[in-house]
Amino acid sequence: MPGAGDGIVRKLFWLCIASLAAGCSLGPPLPDDARLVTDIVYAERDSGPLTGRLFVPAGAKPHPAVLLLHGGGWRSGAPRQMDVIGRRLAGEGFVVFSAAYRLAPASRYPAQLDDVRDAFLWLVARDEVDPTRTAAWGYSAGAQLALLLGLNPVSGQYRPNAVVAGGSPAVFELFDPQGRLLKNYLGASREAAPEVWAEASPIQWVSSDDPPVYLYHGQTDGLVDIEHARRLARALTEAGVTVTLDEVRGGHFGVFLNGRDIEARATVFLKGLSGS
Repeated sequence: MPGAGDGIVRKLFWLCIASLAAGCSLGPPLPDDARLVTDIVYAERDSGPLTGRLFVPAGAKPHPAVLLLHGGGWRSGAPRQMDVIGRRLAGEGFVVFSAAYRLAPASRYPAQLDDVRDAFLWLVARDEVDPTRTAAWGYSAGAQLALLLGLNPVSGQYRPNAVVAGGSPAVFELFDPQGRLLKNYLGASREAAPEVWAEASPIQWVSSDDPPVYLYHGQTDGLVDIEHARRLARALTEAGVTVTLDEVRGGHFGVFLNGRDIEARATVFLKGLSGS
């Protein structure tokens, strides 16, 4: 969540997690006929295994699938943060994998993107999944990674058929070029490494063959200004890409904590694309 002091970001982040743990807006329960498998290893790194939480719906396979990516300023957070969305999607017939990725500053970009790509390939290779009906959904830092996964694909590999991104850092030039949080993530200031800042900025990868994108963003977001979403939506529209911009009331953490109606709309968007 760039653009604020590190101490403020840390306090707000843990307030968000504490609120979730206390049962704030927990959303729908996991259906009785679905299952959740935790701590599944999807890749090995020198720093240790990368794991995730797999939600598998009932019914005949293959299912459409969604990769979930948590926020936390690229330096904190965990897959469990996305359980509210995972339960909702599993109840609608999606296989869902909420993946961990390496965190800054111990691991710098593009390590996080490499992890996300591996998590997506692991997901689409499962026999419960229809690899032609897939999506990536992230919030905050996770939204930036979901957008890069969809807008900057690896040649010859599957890419998501849709992206849902909430509170996304999408235009890195809008951030303080000396900001400590992005320097921790990218390894240098914008002045020292302009090419890295550009490469990590999702808006730089917009092209006419991009998948449909659903953006949602708080109108009073003080950590990631809504101008990120507005600029990205304009760029996607100009490129001829299907895009929805859902501007909602609230700030960065408020939208994440209380965004059940928004998540319901995004799920309808994904169901329409997947044919489920």
